[in-house]
Amino acid sequence: MPRQSQPRGEGRAKKAAGVDEAGSVAAAFARGKATQAARVVPRDEALARLKAAADVLARTAQGKGAELEACVRAASADELLRHPERDVRLWAAKCLAEGLRIFAPEPPMDSERLRLVLLLFLEQLGALQETSSSNYVHVVGLLERLLEIRAFMLLFECSEPEELLNNLVTTCLSASRAGAEAEARLQESNLATLLTSTLGEADEIPKAALVALIEELTPQRRRGPAAGLVRRVLGGLAHRSAALPINDFLNTALYTLPSDADTLGGPGSALALERVEALLGVVHELFMLEPALVARVLPNLQADLQAANPARRRLVTTLVGQMLAYRPPQGSLRNFLIVTHPLLADRHRERLGDADEGGRLAALDGADQLLLMASDAGDEV
Repeated sequence: MPRQSQPRGEGRAKKAAGVDEAGSVAAAFARGKATQAARVVPRDEALARLKAAADVLARTAQGKGAELEACVRAASADELLRHPERDVRLWAAKCLAEGLRIFAPEPPMDSERLRLVLLLFLEQLGALQETSSSNYVHVVGLLERLLEIRAFMLLFECSEPEELLNNLVTTCLSASRAGAEAEARLQESNLATLLTSTLGEADEIPKAALVALIEELTPQRRRGPAAGLVRRVLGGLAHRSAALPINDFLNTALYTLPSDADTLGGPGSALALERVEALLGVVHELFMLEPALVARVLPNLQADLQAANPARRRLVTTLVGQMLAYRPPQGSLRNFLIVTHPLLADRHRERLGDADEGGRLAALDGADQLLLMASDAGDEV
């Protein structure tokens, strides 16, 4: 059936109606804002205005909403950002996400107000943990819109961007840990994209954010739901902003222990060795993910195979054996560690004659794993 053309007069009328509608929404917000200082806007009244505004904003094309600037500014008022009702704050966030899209790349607010808006977004994304909530679908929609407009790139224009980055990381990790497993997997891709794209623009990943990510790969947590998210994020950042700070962090954490804590039987030695074991577990996880993430740690591990502390030497021997026996995924461009670091393999083989029985057994177990890998890999090695 041929498409019927719209009469010009009707098209102009609809356009004028849209402008009038936008103007009425902005006016409603302006009237509300003028009275908000004197009272908390009732929930039903606030929701009605915000939902009407969200509908108009969502139908407005980018760069076409000059008449809606007052509406967006009003949605960012303290009385709405800090409203006691959670669903009011959610709909304010939805309006503001649309406002940032319309006015991109220049948000219609100063950097301090923008920072408060980004904190509101983070608060709302925290509700991704509540998969049974009636508002869950709106929170998911908000996340998708924020990803589409790359909203969190604006945090680099705000004061204290490191704090915002830390909050973003902890919010995403909390969201990935909670909720039903199916829902967590469904959102993992979105959360990974959000973290990878934002952290990838940072000159330096804040240490607190880095520690929060790395902790999910410790032996106690690496089977948890958040570990999958972290692997995706760090894998995506391995050749960008993550490799150097992760290597530096691991080297500092492993090799700046107090001297007495690193002595078997000395004060605090059990705690120190437990900490070392957890960190070596992280090194193994990161190595399997991408060798660049631990490239600067490998020389220290090679030296550590001759550590004076037999318990530490045993832990490092076990780790190096696992790494040498690791077979890269089929079709990967990665080479075997025994090929790229033959001296590391030589030092590990020397541990077969370790004075400590535990060290000898660790080296023997690593040699067995290496032989099995070589047998399976055949000509690949």
